[in-house]
Amino acid sequence: MKSFILIALFCTLVMYACSDKPEQKDSNTNSTADSPSVSKKIFIKGDPANYNDTLPNKRFKRSEIVSCSFKKEALFGTWTTSYENPACDFKIDEKEYFLCDYDGDGSRLYKIVKDTLFLDNPYLIFKGLILKATGDTLVIHWQENEEPEKLLRWKDNPDDQKSDTSESK
Repeated sequence: MKSFILIALFCTLVMYACSDKPEQKDSNTNSTADSPSVSKKIFIKGDPANYNDTLPNKRFKRSEIVSCSFKKEALFGTWTTSYENPACDFKIDEKEYFLCDYDGDGSRLYKIVKDTLFLDNPYLIFKGLILKATGDTLVIHWQENEEPEKLLRWKDNPDDQKSDTSESK
């Protein structure tokens, strides 16, 4: 009787091991989300084999716009979350995404593909979905945030004010 139970248990284990299981993704691999919604997980983890914190822009060779769902003039400029802030949040132009109040080098390279902004940071790449880009408003839903970030065009920058008045004509 014991041998029958052992044989039955062995057969059950073999059948379980050979059965189709849902494929699991390795959490250490770099992956992208194809969904239009923005997940709450980090987009790309830093590759430990290539890690070098002295090279903050090690993944992108330059900033580029592959294709964009918005006018560049609506994206480029200096942005803030509130006009009461003593400093802007960031400035974006054809060369860089510059973090205004950053201890160290605030310059970051970026890539825009349709409505998605990929921002190269020292340890990972942030992914943001651009929801709105008009003359005075920019809304980006960063992948790690629950809510989209609403930004206002910085008014203390004469270049931005010039672009605002040219848009109103």
